[in-house]
Amino acid sequence: MRMREGFTAIELAVVLCIIAILAIMLVPALETGRAEATRVKCLSRVRQIGMACSMYQTDHRGRWPLARQSPCPDDPSWPDATASLAALYPAYASKAYLFACPATTDRVAFEPDGLDFQNCRNFDVSPEGSRSAVEDIRGGVPMPPSFFYDASGPGLSAIPRSSSSMRVVYGDECVHGYWGDEEGNGWWIGTDNHPGVGNFLFVDLHVARLSVQWTGQPWQKGKSMPYVPNPLVHVQERLPGADKFRVITDTNVFSDDWAGQKRDVDADLAGMMWLGDSWKEF
Repeated sequence: MRMREGFTAIELAVVLCIIAILAIMLVPALETGRAEATRVKCLSRVRQIGMACSMYQTDHRGRWPLARQSPCPDDPSWPDATASLAALYPAYASKAYLFACPATTDRVAFEPDGLDFQNCRNFDVSPEGSRSAVEDIRGGVPMPPSFFYDASGPGLSAIPRSSSSMRVVYGDECVHGYWGDEEGNGWWIGTDNHPGVGNFLFVDLHVARLSVQWTGQPWQKGKSMPYVPNPLVHVQERLPGADKFRVITDTNVFSDDWAGQKRDVDADLAGMMWLGDSWKEF
């Protein structure tokens, strides 16, 4: 009896179809694994900046990094997150890539004197001040960090030395608000480096992932607002004339929830971002 050699065309087609189906089933798992690996890499960089802050504190009587100079001469007291983080370079964080989230295509670089991130020192750091895209190109494209920091004016620190260990001080840029101009144009403030979540550093130097939440249906302009709460902060507060205490939290690490009254627990992260057609710092 003659033995059959090889496979028929139909059998080969069936095998190839099975392989193709398995490959299609594996692609989402591979993408999920790649995204998780990127988040872990980002978490590692946030932790390294935490170590750099710790070394900075050792040399500066426990203070957090201060703004070296303000790029806004009209209002030098305005928080300057980029110059504040630049204070870590190069003595405490010697590589520029540590300030870049690996999930982004951000190019991060420093000025030759190391006093600020490249092309970032001449910006008005407020919603009212900006430079157009044309001016950015002529003056050099800014290369700010991918992360936000709770900063203050030159020689000042927005983070008290007695801050709660659960207070957020540094972390991923996240969608955290909506901004509109006088002409009626509006844009979401911030970009999610990792969709829906961000990696954050706390006063006690541990790092954790916080999620972006919404007051209503996500991405509904005028009907819903994004916010990033810190579930680790629990403050007991008693209202005037009330017998019971209520527990409140830092409902958004990108805004001042208590108008500066609880600086030891309330984060107010700031950073530079591309908004609409210009760079701004919020």
